Amino acid sequence: MPTEHPGVILRREIKSQGLITDRAYIFLRWPRRLFRAFLGGVVPVSVCMAQNLAVFSGTSPEFWLNLQREYDEAIKEDGHDRR
Repeated sequence: MPTEHPGVILRREIKSQGLITDRAYIFLRWPRRLFRAFLGGVVPVSVCMAQNLAVFSGTSPEFWLNLQREYDEAIKEDGHDRR
């Protein structure tokens, strides 16, 4: 399976749970613009974002930071930006 941006993974998870994507940003306490950019794979996960994502998804901040690290490493190996 190709490495995906954490935002793409979150978008898929939100949809699989039957949640409304445009409302999840309110729970995360992120500006709507940041949320949409993250779901679109444009914005990387920060430590603060990882903490909010962990609470939202029932995971850990490290889970999200590791997803971002793996994505960044895959981009570096490919030699181009997949965002």
